[in-house]
Amino acid sequence: MLPSLFRCVCSVPVLQSLPEDAIMKMSDLVEQTHYSEGDYIIRQGTTGDTCYIISKGQVKAHALSLEDIRTMNVVAAGAVTCLFNLCQVQLKNNVKCLFAMRVLKKKLILDHGQREHVQREGRILMETHCPFIVRLYKTFVDPECLYILTEACLGGDLCSLLKDNGYLDECSTRFYTACVVEALTFLHCRGVVYRDVKPENVVLDEHGYAKLVIGSRCLKKVDVGKKTWTFCGTVGYMSPEIILKKGHSISTDVWSLGIFVFELLSGGLPFCGSDQLRILTASICGIDQIDFPKNISKIASSLIKKLCRSNPSERLGSLRNGAKDIQKHKWFEGFNWDRLCKRTLNPPVIPKVKPPLDGSACGHYTEDSVELCTNWDEF
Repeated sequence: MLPSLFRCVCSVPVLQSLPEDAIMKMSDLVEQTHYSEGDYIIRQGTTGDTCYIISKGQVKAHALSLEDIRTMNVVAAGAVTCLFNLCQVQLKNNVKCLFAMRVLKKKLILDHGQREHVQREGRILMETHCPFIVRLYKTFVDPECLYILTEACLGGDLCSLLKDNGYLDECSTRFYTACVVEALTFLHCRGVVYRDVKPENVVLDEHGYAKLVIGSRCLKKVDVGKKTWTFCGTVGYMSPEIILKKGHSISTDVWSLGIFVFELLSGGLPFCGSDQLRILTASICGIDQIDFPKNISKIASSLIKKLCRSNPSERLGSLRNGAKDIQKHKWFEGFNWDRLCKRTLNPPVIPKVKPPLDGSACGHYTEDSVELCTNWDEF
């Protein structure tokens, strides 16, 4: 632990009442990262399970009323350095078993009217066993908190990879997009709409395979032939039918997938800017009004435009053959989907993951102090 990190954590007013040993342990768990002017530190719509401490610089917060935990964007105003906390845990009797643990305060869930969202997510998570979706292992409760123990994907998210590289080449983008297609196919076959596809919600495991994070509070089960009208997601990725509240279903994820491909290949969003109302308006006007960067090939442009049709029923992946139409698009020509599913394809990047072996930087848990939670309706 760097002494400067300890001093920075100590300087936070809300933490000053904690014992020194608790602050030292918290300091051991923080990581430091740097942002340039205009970078998003927090995006509206993302899960609020990370604590940021600004150690240097200033930020701007842009609020927007949405049905999610993160209700504002936080953007760097000049150079900014942040410390953020990563909650990792190990089995006390086997420190090589590393997990990620989300800790949800029951009172905050109830105060923010998030009980239904958490219950819905829990029911979906319990039924989700897909190699392209972050795995839930167990849930526990105590009088104050709900603990969600999940697979630890330590390779970082695609947003960080994108930030480091500016944009990704077609081969890398194709691999990660295929992983997301498999994850969405799994959910869609079970009538689940994700509604928050974006690089921040795609993480890499230690082997370099991409997995969709479930935890954005946007998941919902929609019966075949039915629609839902909730206004949720992330500005810039939301489909026109969500913005206009016309009712949406799984085809909204296809739109977001097209935006996802555009962003990985170009390093930016097709609908972007500082004015969120203009972003929403541009999204409604559609992808055909956008000038594509030269580094996005014509074949990739074709895929993106077919995924981002303004009419949901016309989108590739929403037609009779479902995801098979995406797989058969010329952009995926020669891509081996079978080897992807068997995890025998070589990923573009193998993350340099060095999990703590001695447990010094991780929390530990045993099942003695908490109750195993099997019914999320009564958490």
